[in-house]
Amino acid sequence: MDRRLLLGIDLRLSPATQHALCEAFELLELCSPYLGLILLTVIPVPYAASSCSGSLRGSPRPLPPTIEQQTAAVRALRKARTALQQWGIAPERLEALIRVGIPADELVRAAKELQVDCLLLGSRGNSLGQWVRRMLTGSTTRRVLRLASCPVMIVAHPRPQRQGTGRAAMRSSPGSWVAVGS
Repeated sequence: MDRRLLLGIDLRLSPATQHALCEAFELLELCSPYLGLILLTVIPVPYAASSCSGSLRGSPRPLPPTIEQQTAAVRALRKARTALQQWGIAPERLEALIRVGIPADELVRAAKELQVDCLLLGSRGNSLGQWVRRMLTGSTTRRVLRLASCPVMIVAHPRPQRQGTGRAAMRSSPGSWVAVGS
């Protein structure tokens, strides 16, 4: 493989991530066989401050991920990898990694360490709920855009057309969609 993409996969395989996965498939198909894909999920963990004699010293350290978080990470990567392979992407073109920490920081760090050519992320869009969440907690995508030293491709999730089911969609094969989750 001459070039590699890094695709951020969230633990829930959100509709934005599913859409980014489909776009990554399209890129892999167009650039076959010269493009590889690294699927990376980051387990977000809280940080604990070190305390010594009642005062805070040193830098915060990440708390270990829970068994549930580890299981969700493995499951999300397995589903993403399986979907790509079912669509015809050779297993040797795919790599899966799990990291622990702040998602944006770990995505940027992995992109640099692995010397990827482009970092690919799904975006949840600009709904009122997303705007409020970004105001309160910040945006992983915006932080990655600020920190990344490689090109970053943001895949905006298209607004769903109302069909009365309220279900997320994921491609079962290129060009077709099936409902998953609720």
